[in-house]
Amino acid sequence: MIKKLFSFAITAIIALSFTSCSKENELITDDDIKIKFEVGDMPSIGNATRSIKTQWENGDQILLLIKVSGQINDVIMLYQTVTLTKTASGWTATKNGDLQLNQEGKYYAIYHRGNVAVSSATPLFPNYEGGEIFTSAKGGTSYTVTSGEVDFGKINLSIPEVWNKGVCQFSVPGLDNTKDWTLAISWEEGEFGDGYQGDVRFVTKEAFSFTNLDNGLDFAGNIGGGSTGIYTGEDHIFWFAYSPDKTDDTCYYFQLSDGTNTYRYKVEGKVPEANKAYSLPAITEWTKLN
Repeated sequence: MIKKLFSFAITAIIALSFTSCSKENELITDDDIKIKFEVGDMPSIGNATRSIKTQWENGDQILLLIKVSGQINDVIMLYQTVTLTKTASGWTATKNGDLQLNQEGKYYAIYHRGNVAVSSATPLFPNYEGGEIFTSAKGGTSYTVTSGEVDFGKINLSIPEVWNKGVCQFSVPGLDNTKDWTLAISWEEGEFGDGYQGDVRFVTKEAFSFTNLDNGLDFAGNIGGGSTGIYTGEDHIFWFAYSPDKTDDTCYYFQLSDGTNTYRYKVEGKVPEANKAYSLPAITEWTKLN
């Protein structure tokens, strides 16, 4: 039986001790523009467990993609970004590319574990390796420019709105962290392809894209093989977009693979809930298929 474990501002001038409270920060950039903003608390799903991040940690990054008023093509945002990085003394900011903040516009924020970056090639978010993905509101958030001062306001992140049914996270302890693991879910034994099953879509590192960020972060396509796992230092976690909408007596299957070996685990009578985190058994309790 599965035990349920119900389970993203800037400073270069003033040192900031960042806790759960948000504080206003400012940065004088190299083109003499002052930037002000706040960062909200880190989003979370379910209750706090060892698998769930509940607060910002040193090294965490938020990427702001900037769309100046009048710009039509979202591709321009690939070259107009600000990277926020959490450090022991507070948040620092790096202005990337040919960014001009001399007129108002919108920003789109994204967080995932590790270094957050955007690319003109595929995948568009090349450093995503698995785990949590949080974004700002669909449609972007307006910022203002007054007398050379840019105000981004409060940066609030949440589960991507395009995933309107929520997410599920599953953790598996004891996996070999030198291997690349994927986890898939199916409602029928042996049916694990096409990047989704039922209401579940696999979150893979090859699959993120946007054609129009006003519509939110979405998938480039349905990539088979399961959600990409990331090692947290304690276990591997896997994220799934959308949540199952099945009856309590549903039988469903997990399939875990390291690219060479495949394992399967069957669950009966229990359905994952939206925006919850669950712990699966150690691999020794799974059935090895090859």
